[in-house]
Amino acid sequence: MARHITLVFLILFSVELLATERQTPILAVIDFYPFGYLLDDNIPRGMVFDIEAVLEEISSLNIDAQLMSVPRALRSASNGQNDLLFSYKDDKMVPNVTWLGNVGCLTPLVVPHKDSDIKKLSDLAGKRVGFVGLGYFDIKMKSRWPIKPVVLNDNFIMLKMLLRGRLDAIIVNDGVLNAFLANQAVLEELPSSWPLQLSQPLALDTYETHLSMSKDSKFQALIPQFKNAILSGRQQGRFKAIFQKYGSKLGGHCFTDEERKLHQWLELSR
Repeated sequence: MARHITLVFLILFSVELLATERQTPILAVIDFYPFGYLLDDNIPRGMVFDIEAVLEEISSLNIDAQLMSVPRALRSASNGQNDLLFSYKDDKMVPNVTWLGNVGCLTPLVVPHKDSDIKKLSDLAGKRVGFVGLGYFDIKMKSRWPIKPVVLNDNFIMLKMLLRGRLDAIIVNDGVLNAFLANQAVLEELPSSWPLQLSQPLALDTYETHLSMSKDSKFQALIPQFKNAILSGRQQGRFKAIFQKYGSKLGGHCFTDEERKLHQWLELSR
């Protein structure tokens, strides 16, 4: 009798587990404007949610995009807690994933305050530099210069601290800077002249941004569909249009080393 009760319990427990098991892959979206963010209406929106919509339309797959902090999003993709991630294509920053395809490029920038005297990368020595924890600069570059690191996971706070002189420079990519310049409404507390408090940004590198899938995800069989959807979306110019929507005039252009040296990231006139 006891064995029968135990067997029934195990069957019911297994049925409950199956009922609660994910049927839709979760896309971890970093809570970092313009990739993912909330306004007063508490509706998640941003570049990655737009990319999700394109992929769902092309592939007919359902994706559950969820907003979360940058460190949590990066860790969750590597450890299999979530299935999909939009990020720089970098095995050191995001290990244990399969890269599914390039949706466009981003260029990490050093954005200095105009009074910082930062004109070249070596000028970062001894400066207060704000950047995202577990992000590109934190993992790959901060040890190159003896900076005074300030780890911040909110780029609105980061920009405000820079403009108030509490930081000498911040590290954001051109997607973030372009979006701030194109959409002043999200910076309602700041005067429209805020860009004049900045010096010309310095480019660090250019990275492809990819959708990736955790190698521990149970949705491995969907990889070909995701790859085909990304390729199709890129060929149709759908992702370029999304980058342009958020202020990137060149639509996620992948800069060469020479192009980065010549490009002016800010149109400054004082």
